[in-house]
Amino acid sequence: EDYLSYLESGYCIPAHSENVANRMTSVALSLTVVNNVSTSLFYTTLRQGSDNVG
Repeated sequence: EDYLSYLESGYCIPAHSENVANRMTSVALSLTVVNNVSTSLFYTTLRQGSDNVG
């Protein structure tokens, strides 16, 4: 029982920080995806516009 409580107290903080790191990573990844999508959409509309002009 003492060993279990030791494990729980030992793994509480790392699990929490790991959770925060995972959340930050997923947020950064989603931001990167959104950035890439909006950039590609921007270039696609530019290309379409130049095609229409040409």
